[in-house]
Amino acid sequence: MVCDLDHRIAYDPAIAHLVAQTSVCNLHPLCRRHHNLKTSKHWDVVREKDGTLLWIPARTGHRYRHTPDPPAGAPAAVNRWADLFANTDPPF
Repeated sequence: MVCDLDHRIAYDPAIAHLVAQTSVCNLHPLCRRHHNLKTSKHWDVVREKDGTLLWIPARTGHRYRHTPDPPAGAPAAVNRWADLFANTDPPF
């Protein structure tokens, strides 16, 4: 599967010289369609500590919960997303 790496908190070129905005804790994989929806401000995405994504449409504010599949090759009982991103908020 092909995906884009999306900034959880939007990249801001005005502060690029002050803060490293592209880091593991501020990125998540999205397909191109969903990345474009988020970038164009039609949807917002919030990642919870367990790796679950909340998709929130700008017009209605409803919340749609999505739990990503574990990475390929990982045991089905283990959700590495939770391990990778536990307690890792962006540093800015």
